[in-house]
Amino acid sequence: MAAQPSSEIEALRAALNAAERRVEAAESHANAAEAQRAHWEGLARVLQQRLDGFVHNIPGIAWESYFRQSPGTHQSPVREQSPATMDVDYVSDLIEPISGYTADEWKQPNFWLELVHPGDKAQALADSHRVFREGHGSSSYRWLTKGGRTLWVTSRMTLIVDKAGVPIGLRGVTMDETGIKQAEAQRLLDAQEAIRARDEFLSIASHELRTPLTAALLNVHLLERSLKQLSVPPRVGEIVAKVERQQIRIANLLDGLLDVARIRVGRLELAREYDVDLAEVVRDVVDRLQPDFAHPGCAVDLASAGLVRGHWDRLRLEQVVMNLLSNALKYGNRAPIEIAVTSDGVTAKLVVRDHGIGIPRTSQARVFERFERAASSRHYGGLGLGLYIVRQIVEAHGGTISLDSEPNVGSTFTVELPVRQ
Repeated sequence: MAAQPSSEIEALRAALNAAERRVEAAESHANAAEAQRAHWEGLARVLQQRLDGFVHNIPGIAWESYFRQSPGTHQSPVREQSPATMDVDYVSDLIEPISGYTADEWKQPNFWLELVHPGDKAQALADSHRVFREGHGSSSYRWLTKGGRTLWVTSRMTLIVDKAGVPIGLRGVTMDETGIKQAEAQRLLDAQEAIRARDEFLSIASHELRTPLTAALLNVHLLERSLKQLSVPPRVGEIVAKVERQQIRIANLLDGLLDVARIRVGRLELAREYDVDLAEVVRDVVDRLQPDFAHPGCAVDLASAGLVRGHWDRLRLEQVVMNLLSNALKYGNRAPIEIAVTSDGVTAKLVVRDHGIGIPRTSQARVFERFERAASSRHYGGLGLGLYIVRQIVEAHGGTISLDSEPNVGSTFTVELPVRQ
């Protein structure tokens, strides 16, 4: 057999060497790819462990829900899709200890909605729809557990969108807040019990204090009559009159506390009479307060349109007029006070206007609440109950009271009462 030319042998050897180099390069690439794959697998395990650690340490249930069909792009997915068409795709392991159901059970179609309390389903769906519009939000509702318990839960949710920005689901965390709700309910019951006990104490204390005070007032009246028959210095009579005024003031404060207690328990009863004349009631109260109008410039201008009769509690109306006039005297800077009584046959109107310190607009609604005042208690006495009691009495008659005031100009209180009930 003839020997092959050396050139052919060299060519074959070069080709073999090239093939070996390619094999070596391929093996090198394969090793690099294997190393890279191992690197990414290791990184994925680390990230998964880190994610699992976060999820397991969340004091709630992490979950993801997706629509059964991806929303179309030709129409708003918010209108197309509903939370009712979403199914749970992932739920953390804490779901079973809290709800009693396994993660696989939660992944059944519509399962999550079946466990929402029937009375809360509409709200839970509405809250989820709001997340579709705003991108995130929360919802509080009741769950029915496998063991028959009712839990209060709060879900904090975030919208999931695809690459085109189309909503495809929701992601969130659900927290068991049953203990918080129970604590809030207990605090409310405790507060209500404390208020009831306080009101009962006020009622009893007012009654108990009123009895000796009434006896003291009677003794002062007897003393006044006796002094008129004796020759005593005028100073003695002034002291007795001052004692009487202070006792009356204390009696009024006690009556205010007693009325607050009655109002709180719904016992503010009205003794209505027919043909009670509001104008006459106002005149009687003004006469009673005449000693308080003795200061220079502190006069009362009463305008009345004749008889203004209605089906009212006379004593309670006297209380309304007394409190409004006392309020005008206290805050009126000893300026004239104007009173008007009118009626159109359907509604009677009482207007009390002073020209005193006035009330800022931001405080006008507050002055009708209990123990509230627009001015400092350091400069003006009282418990802050007068206008509160006035409003309660007026509203018990089916009427209204309003205030129009401006600082340093004065205040106008307007009471409107239905003539007939």
